[in-house]
Amino acid sequence: MKRFLALCLGLIFILSISGCSPIENNLDKRLIVQGIGIDLDKTDYKVTVMYMDTANPVGEADVKSSFVEGSGSSVLAALTDTANKTGREPLYGQCSFIVLGGELIKNGIAEPLEFFTDYYEFHPNINIFCSENAADKIMRADNMSVRLMQDFADTESSTGKTISCTLNEIYADLISGKKSAVTALVDIENKHAVLKGAAAFDGDKKGAVLDSEQCMAVLLLCGDAKSVWDIFPSDEGGNINYSLSYCKSNISASTNEALVFNISVNAHTAAYGAKSNGRLEAKIKSRIKSVCEDTLDTLLKKKKLDVFNLERTLYKDDYGFYKALENSKQSVVLSRVNVQVEIELEK
Repeated sequence: MKRFLALCLGLIFILSISGCSPIENNLDKRLIVQGIGIDLDKTDYKVTVMYMDTANPVGEADVKSSFVEGSGSSVLAALTDTANKTGREPLYGQCSFIVLGGELIKNGIAEPLEFFTDYYEFHPNINIFCSENAADKIMRADNMSVRLMQDFADTESSTGKTISCTLNEIYADLISGKKSAVTALVDIENKHAVLKGAAAFDGDKKGAVLDSEQCMAVLLLCGDAKSVWDIFPSDEGGNINYSLSYCKSNISASTNEALVFNISVNAHTAAYGAKSNGRLEAKIKSRIKSVCEDTLDTLLKKKKLDVFNLERTLYKDDYGFYKALENSKQSVVLSRVNVQVEIELEK
């Protein structure tokens, strides 16, 4: 019994001197970060941090958020500035999203993102958003919340109207150089944050903005589409409203005479408010093929952005041919791309 009491007293002593006592870990002394917005202000970084207001809880079911801004010559310096202003020790493990502002995406995102990949507290699956507007305006939108930003990210799998990217994914694309990075784009309207498609990057700088149709096409062509919803005008008047599920695609590279990519897209289709027949199936098939081909023409041929995994496919299918190319990116841009669409319309 004496040994047991001595052991308990010893543990209490160790915990107290190691800073692990409940008093030292009160939540109101921690800066529990929920999201971060990053802007470029001339040569300095400006961060807007959304954090849990643990000093003023509003109930067990609700979590009130507060904001603090900081600046510095690096992202770490700017985040340290925010912590100094609050007088709290930052806790980044709960951070679920990062918003990159307009000036930043024009000048380069690799440097600030590198900090988050290196800092152990940040999870590699943090959602990355960008905006042509200032990130601090997005962060302070009237409807801003962790749930809203997660809903934006989930839009990729629910409707196919954006392309959501995590920290790990976007940074891998940036450093590999074999695929143009792309991630969800948000904007501000009437003081509310809204989803505006996605942005594709040329290197680590913004190269193009994708609307919802182009996001749908990229997801279908890459085989990343989970569930897609689309509506388009019928030549007979009115609109055709349909959804795609069980989406699959296959990309192959042919190097026999010239560089050719063949992409097949397959999906189950359900139409709403219209009678299912062969003519309707043909219209939907034509619509999907047209949107895919137009997106390829705009992004690959005109903007010279490969968001379709074409260079990676060539690297995988014919490494010898790939290594012999003087300029693999230019060769992919100049290649011929054939798109074949097959759908099965539910009766």
